[in-house]
Order: sequence, then C-alpha cells, then structure tokens
Amino acid sequence: MKSTLSLILVLCSFSVAVAQELTPRRWSHLPLDTDIAGIGCIYAQADIFLDPVLQVEDLELEMNTVAVRYMRTFEFSGKSSRFELGQGFQDGTYRGLLQGKSARAHRQGPTDTVLRLSSILYPLRRPSAEGKRVPATSAVRGR
Repeated sequence: MKSTLSLILVLCSFSVAVAQELTPRRWSHLPLDTDIAGIGCIYAQADIFLDPVLQVEDLELEMNTVAVRYMRTFEFSGKSSRFELGQGFQDGTYRGLLQGKSARAHRQGPTDTVLRLSSILYPLRRPSAEGKRVPATSAVRGR
C-alpha cells in the first residue's frame, strides 16, 4: 500500500511535460575562449492531415527557413561553460481546400529565439603546468 501510494505521488508530480534537446556532445568540453558561428538553410515540403471536423482537406505546406547560431565558450567558476544564441526566419505557404473551396495562406516571420547559458557541473581538467615526468623504469632483457 505504501509503495503504491509513493508511485502514484511520483507519477502525479510530473504534470508538466518538458522536452529534451538531443544534441550530440551537448555536455562535452570545448576549447575555452572559442567563438563558433553557423548559418543554415532548410526547405520543407509536407502533406498535412487534419481532423475532418475542421473542414480542411488536401493541405500542403512549403516552408523555407534560415537559421543563424552563435556560441562562445568560457570558464566560469572553474567549470567549462558556454553561451549560445540562435535565431531563425521562416517563410511558408499553406495550400488546400477549405470547406470544399481552394484556399491559400502565406506566413512569414522570426522563429523562437534560443538563448542558453550552460555549465558542466564537474570541474574543468587542465594539464599540469609543470608537466608530468614519466618515472624511469628498468627493463630486464631476456636471460
């Protein structure tokens, strides 16, 4: 009974859905004091299927997106950190049948801005300033 109540309490506490960004090497160390910038263009074409109650049929989409991203790495409190800023712009056209008649809608504008400040929780590893000497070993050759 107690374990069932605990399970119900844990499952009910997650009422807010949070998305996870699955970016490779998100939490790997990058060289410090590095600026990285990128730009990308995306073209998407799609057939969209909606509930028949909406009276929209044969909906098609053509979307052009241009995205710009900037990232700066730095050290903060002895930890590898990064600042990221991303912005996109979209231009798209929807075509289909609305209540049996041909219809078209054009939309354009900025996408959601991505602003992130992140830090890796484990300390930054640095090579020793003095360098490590490999201890001398003696090798015994075949007898």
